[in-house]
Amino acid sequence: MPDPPPVMKIALRAFLLLFALFAPVAARADVTITFYSHDMEALGMRAFPHAFFTVTGTLARGGPPISTNYGFTARSTDAALFGSTQGDIETKDPPYVARSRRHFAVTVPDATYDRLMALVASWGKRGPKGYNLGKANCVHFAGEAAALVGMKVAFPQNLMKKPKSFLEMVHRDNGHLFAGLRR
Repeated sequence: MPDPPPVMKIALRAFLLLFALFAPVAARADVTITFYSHDMEALGMRAFPHAFFTVTGTLARGGPPISTNYGFTARSTDAALFGSTQGDIETKDPPYVARSRRHFAVTVPDATYDRLMALVASWGKRGPKGYNLGKANCVHFAGEAAALVGMKVAFPQNLMKKPKSFLEMVHRDNGHLFAGLRR
C-alpha cells in the first residue's frame, strides 16, 4: 500500500489534534455517598440512635474500589449524657448498615470525595471534648457531610438528636435532586 501524500498526513494529524483538544472527557464520578440512620428501637435501649454515611465506588482518577462508612460517636455514651467528651470516627459492619434506614445517595466527583475525606479527618481530630450531644454529634457530622456533597442543609435544634427525622428533612429539602429516583 503506497504512503498517503504529505498533505493527507498533515490533515490527519490536524484532525487528530483537534479531536483530542475538543472531544468531551469521558471521566465521570463513580463514588456514591449514601446517608443512613439507625433508630434506638433497632439498636436496643443500650445505644443512641445514629446517623452515618457510606462511601462506595471507584475514583475517576483510578485506584482501588472504595467501600466503607463513617459516623461520629462518643467514646463513652455515659459521659456524653453529662457534657462534652471524646468523640471518634467509627465504621460499622455490613450487618449494621443493612439494618439501617437508607435515606438518599449522591454521586460525587473526585474533588468532592477528597473534601469529604478531609471533613472525616477533621472530625476525627476534635480532641477530648470533641463530642457533645447538643452541639457536635453524629447528626451534626452527617449534616456537614451532606452540605459538603451539595445538599441544602439546615440544622434545627429540635432535630439535632434525631438522626432519622433530620435526614428525612434533608431529603425533603433536596427533593428536586432526587425527582424520579427511587430511594
